[in-house]
Amino acid sequence: MSVPPLQEALQAFNAVDLGHVLFQAGVAEVPKTKQGKIDLWLTLVGDPARIEAARRRLSPAARQALELLQAAGGELRRLRYRSLLERAGVIAPEPPAGSPRGPRGPVEKPSKSSGPQLPTFPDLLETLLRAGLVWTHSLPEGAPATARINMEGGRFVYIPQEVAAHLPPPPLPAAALPQVAHVLPGSARTLQRDLYLLWSALREAPAQLTNAGLLRVADLKRLAPQLLAGETIPTGTKEGDVRRFLFLRRLLGALGLLSPALMSGSVEALPAPALFEQPAAERVALTYEKWRGALWWNELWATYVPGETSTGSTLADPAPPQVVAARQAVLDTLVRLARQAAATAGPEAAWVALDTLSEDLHNRADDFLVERETAALQSRGYSYYGYTSPLISPYKYNTLLWTWPRYGRDDEAGWNGVERVFIEAVLAEGLYWLGLVDLGYAQPVAGKGGAAPRGLLAVRLTDMGRWLLLDEPRPSIPAESGRVVVQPNFRIFAFDPIADSVLARLDGFANRLNAERAIEYELTQASVYRSQLVGDTADGIAAWLEQVTGAPLPQNVARTLAEWQEAFQRIVVRSHVGWLEAARPELVDALLAQPALAAAVVRRVTPTGLIVRADQVAQLEQALLAAGELPARSSQPEEARRGSITLAEDGTVGFVHPVPSLYVYGYLRPFCQQPGESPPGQAAASPPTPASVASASVAGPDTPAPAWRLTPASVARASAAGLDAPSIIAELEAMAAGGVPEALRPRIKAWSGHYGSAAMQTLTLIQFRDQQALDE
Repeated sequence: MSVPPLQEALQAFNAVDLGHVLFQAGVAEVPKTKQGKIDLWLTLVGDPARIEAARRRLSPAARQALELLQAAGGELRRLRYRSLLERAGVIAPEPPAGSPRGPRGPVEKPSKSSGPQLPTFPDLLETLLRAGLVWTHSLPEGAPATARINMEGGRFVYIPQEVAAHLPPPPLPAAALPQVAHVLPGSARTLQRDLYLLWSALREAPAQLTNAGLLRVADLKRLAPQLLAGETIPTGTKEGDVRRFLFLRRLLGALGLLSPALMSGSVEALPAPALFEQPAAERVALTYEKWRGALWWNELWATYVPGETSTGSTLADPAPPQVVAARQAVLDTLVRLARQAAATAGPEAAWVALDTLSEDLHNRADDFLVERETAALQSRGYSYYGYTSPLISPYKYNTLLWTWPRYGRDDEAGWNGVERVFIEAVLAEGLYWLGLVDLGYAQPVAGKGGAAPRGLLAVRLTDMGRWLLLDEPRPSIPAESGRVVVQPNFRIFAFDPIADSVLARLDGFANRLNAERAIEYELTQASVYRSQLVGDTADGIAAWLEQVTGAPLPQNVARTLAEWQEAFQRIVVRSHVGWLEAARPELVDALLAQPALAAAVVRRVTPTGLIVRADQVAQLEQALLAAGELPARSSQPEEARRGSITLAEDGTVGFVHPVPSLYVYGYLRPFCQQPGESPPGQAAASPPTPASVASASVAGPDTPAPAWRLTPASVARASAAGLDAPSIIAELEAMAAGGVPEALRPRIKAWSGHYGSAAMQTLTLIQFRDQQALDE
């Protein structure tokens, strides 16, 4: 609860009682107006002499009550303050319900044998208020909206900062350190390794989601046992029941290592994650930041009771925004208490009890998670004729939209069943799994998978936790010095301590078989092929393995890797690339000798042909122009063929550009005889011509064009393939500068059989005198 400005708190206070405060402060003439009283008190409240005199007049009980309020942070809910004073034995306990009450509280019968009578809470609070050493704010529950706060106090009691600055520090009570007998150490290394293992398993075989946004049980049973903190999945278990596994999967998604599964319903690992290349400490810091402000994780589910708790959401839904603020409130309180514990007991024994942390939040900020503010309840309409109903339970109506009806108006039971459970979940889930705290227990316990056992007593920050939460020096993490061994049977073993970056690299080209003390991989052609598809090579894999193992590869492994690379390169399909063809090989040599131009080249395929990067064709063209070359560039077939050739009457094809575009060759090839092509009946000797999406050509000014021709055989071949004479002539008309010569048109038609079949024969005419002679 944020404390309002003192002037605002004074406005809500009863004017008559404010006059009593001024009178006790030594004011002879109290102003008649309320504003006059407020203005005068604002000038007196921070007077050191007045504060010291008021403190000296306090009774021992009142002075002890003031010191307890100081030690609790200077502000408490009034009911919590009363409970604190009762437990400390400063005030008389609250009598049972039904006892007679006086004007200020319950009437207690004096006991002759009980010794000095303890003051009641209303009397002691009025003493402190009249002394002007504490103040109060916020209307108590059940008060009308137009009411004024009086000496019975409002909802909160606090020490104004004007007074706190001049009070002596309270005596520090002897710290009651929790008696921890058994420790479950948190391990950031285990979490980082499990992140890698889960990512690796999902990369090997993606998982499927149910309609509820959780993994299918079959995938859960396949993946959960592969972790270092492995989980056994009994029948009927869902992913939501295995919270650490769910935490890991959600964290992988937040780190960008899993593909979104909103539409496909599948969970797939993204390749080549940069996370595993980072130093270990940076990875831990990154995962901590991803969790600290995460809506993908909701500790409220630790409070869920099936059949009783109403959530209004599912495990797959984001957490309410208040959960992030509540998580941060727990972290802030843990930091403060851990600093105090370390100052008195040292880092190794700086245990913070769960009860202490819960009590601290209950005293200082009891609405850190579940809203309890009267004004907020009124603003949602839970009031009747200006009175806030005292029967409304924050565990039934709150901004979280979660309800726990079983607790009703029982604040203590509600706190223990909701807020305290939430606090424990922050400690024993996120912080423990991330390796930032150790868990302490009063009795020996056995961990089961990744879940913390019940009965948590206290937590202690680890070296990594003190670095991230207390801003202490960064812990020194020794470099991983594990070994990698490649065996002749194509098995690879990685022995801990091994860097996850090495394991991620192995995952790229080998199949992981297990993750015991020695992580075992198998090298197969399929696993290497998977790596080759994303740009790796067998030579690169072999070189890296020799580097990381510090020894040559077994001969059979090296030879097989080379064979797999040859097989992979037999057929290569490249998309989104360009093709550059030069007239002479020496022109290509000169281009590759220039680093600025060579950077755009993917590979040299022929003496005069290069595969170039499609996204750098424009830059390459400008660089060639700057170098004094005149490149002809084409990216569309229609643009390339228009006006690209000349035709002679005998069918000889000439090219406008010294090095024609591949698109031009592609249009001519169906009906032309290529250079070096054998006549029908002989073996063909034409070299292969690469196909590409874009092309560019560079040539010298005196380079002769290759000889392409229209011949009877080439046209007949096109006709047999279904390309008739009008189509061939129309294609040539679109390509030839000056059109198709008139003398060539009938030749093309004749060669393609356009005129049909005809034959010439010699006839002998025999004429007879009459029909009778013919008949004879």
